[in-house]
Amino acid sequence: MNEIKATDPQLLLDRIEDIPALSPVVSRVLGLLDEDDSTARQIADLIQNDTALSSRILKAVNSAYYGFTSRVTTVSQAVVLLGLDTIKSIVLSTNVIEMMVDNTGTIEDLHRLWERSLFAAVAGRKMARMIKHETPEEVFMACLMMDVGMLVQLRIHGADYEGILADDVRHGEDIVVSETSRLEFSHEEMGEAILRRWELPEFLVRPIVHHHDLRGIESEDPAIQRISRLVHMARLAGRIFFSPGVGVALRDFRNESRQQFRMSPDEVDEFFRGIKEEVLEVAAQYGFSNMSLPSYTELLDEANQELEDLNATYERMNRELKAAKQKAEELALKLREANEILQRMANHDTLTGLYNRRYFDDFIEREFERSRRYRRTISLIILDIDHFKSVNDNYGHQQGDTILSETGELLRQLTRTSDMAARYGGEEMVIILPETTLYAARIAAEKIRRAIESYEYSYRPKEPMHITVSMGIASLAEDSEISSPKELIAKADACLYRAKEEGRNRICF
Repeated sequence: MNEIKATDPQLLLDRIEDIPALSPVVSRVLGLLDEDDSTARQIADLIQNDTALSSRILKAVNSAYYGFTSRVTTVSQAVVLLGLDTIKSIVLSTNVIEMMVDNTGTIEDLHRLWERSLFAAVAGRKMARMIKHETPEEVFMACLMMDVGMLVQLRIHGADYEGILADDVRHGEDIVVSETSRLEFSHEEMGEAILRRWELPEFLVRPIVHHHDLRGIESEDPAIQRISRLVHMARLAGRIFFSPGVGVALRDFRNESRQQFRMSPDEVDEFFRGIKEEVLEVAAQYGFSNMSLPSYTELLDEANQELEDLNATYERMNRELKAAKQKAEELALKLREANEILQRMANHDTLTGLYNRRYFDDFIEREFERSRRYRRTISLIILDIDHFKSVNDNYGHQQGDTILSETGELLRQLTRTSDMAARYGGEEMVIILPETTLYAARIAAEKIRRAIESYEYSYRPKEPMHITVSMGIASLAEDSEISSPKELIAKADACLYRAKEEGRNRICF
């Protein structure tokens, strides 16, 4: 089937040859019912022109639903006993249901939807009476026609729309969401268009627009707002009995009924008790003789089981989530530890544990620039282990590594947290002292020199080894002519060279 595209639902209706329409008799009856001066006799005479309609009215008036003790045999009596509102409801509903049944064909899902609409009509009327709404029959008609736009959708989209219906009936998917994502219009919009084409009153037309979603209802006339809310609640009631996911549907109905009509859970339960029998009675009047419904008690059991399953699923998912979270935290901790190790490996000398040459070069660049910009002092100490070559030659390189390692540990202990000690190369080590004058650097250097001189390095049991160091110091002061880190290093290195020339184990600056 070729799809018909248009920008307005009424234009689509203009292009459909076999558009659903009210029968001429029903149209005339509805017109007569709307006239203030029409009589029961006139209405009855017009109804009797349609044998099926007359039979439906007599069947309804004699049903247990209305409970008249004497059998009614004429349409005139039925019109008087039932009242004009009920007659209008039966007349219009009969025509609409005939259209629904005639257009169902072999589409089982659509037949189930029409049953759901009939259920919603009975539920809407019952709720209207419960809250003392003045026109419950109007609510019945509005509920019954809320899905009539599906007839047009089927005319336009054929098998594609059958798939959308199946998703609603079998899987509980919101049909309006499917329609708006895949089609030009929703069945709500098409329903409003066709009811306007039938020239039905606004209290029947507008609730169709809101029966899935009440947003924007505040702009409607108050009377239409009340009917729309009842139709919306009736749709939710129908989903409890006709859609998968009873627990979710019942929860939604309870929440919405509390919000719309302040119904308590007990009032909800009372509302649904006996509704099965009432719906089946009305269904029989309209020819739905094979309609089957579960009891509300059965649905409650199913909803409770769903809730238990849902809670069990939630608990399982919660356990899995906690386990996954713990695993993620453990992984993050390991990753952080690994990053710290990698960072340390990247920035530290593996033998001495001090910072390496690359880190030293970056650090002194930053600190030197900061000190010069803000006119602060910075000092640099370069130390060299005296006669280190002879240590390697006489005691072996392993002992040399021990001396380097333990010297590095001493420097970490003897420097401030703001200082930075690094292995510069070979047996040379450097200490950067930010915010430190030459005088303070000399005191710090002497403290280090004495500590190393007196330290007993590991060698043999009861046979420790002693070493000494030579040190050179340079400082960047406010009036210093040093213009770069290289010059600062060169000046400290020259002082170190002089300390070695002057006999080692001393400090020069």
